[in-house]
Amino acid sequence: MGSGFETDVSMMKIPMPTLRLQLQQQTTILWVLLLLSSLAGIAQSSAHFSTSAFPETWDSRRSLRGRNSEVVAWAHFHDAQPFEYRVCLLVLIGEDSLGNTQYWIEEQYSNKKPFKKWNTAVIHYGPTEGEMIGRYDLHLHKFDHRPTADDIYALLEDWMFSFEKGDRFELIEGGLDVALWKAIFGFVPDPTFGSKE
Repeated sequence: MGSGFETDVSMMKIPMPTLRLQLQQQTTILWVLLLLSSLAGIAQSSAHFSTSAFPETWDSRRSLRGRNSEVVAWAHFHDAQPFEYRVCLLVLIGEDSLGNTQYWIEEQYSNKKPFKKWNTAVIHYGPTEGEMIGRYDLHLHKFDHRPTADDIYALLEDWMFSFEKGDRFELIEGGLDVALWKAIFGFVPDPTFGSKE
């Protein structure tokens, strides 16, 4: 009604479960096409941007991921100094002592070649009046529910996690494991992470 387009599903010869599956597949294809068009700007600045799995060469001994964490996004930047660093966004799904599911999200970085030692990223906010050293914002966050797109994008905005770092740093290599991200969070990621810029 109102749209001028109506379909009598009972007249279709496609069983409903099959029709639902076809619609889900078409929706997934549409999301992937939208994702690829969003990645066009990022991919133009880097010949090495991936939407598949995290490269094992970055963490062959699993010192970054440990036994249970997975990397959903990663980037390798450099500037003219030359200074290079790598960042990764990790996810660990576990349970608390009561059996409730928890989602831990962490940003780790490595800034010394050969990039084997990883540290949890932080932002240091300089001292304000009355403070001696300021404060640190540790890039490790726990959700007691499956995070929504709004939850994730707000967190990454707070952390300033992005594939584009302004004029100073250039992306050498990066990636976003789209299939893993969708499996964990239930939505296809926007490669700008909801950035308004």
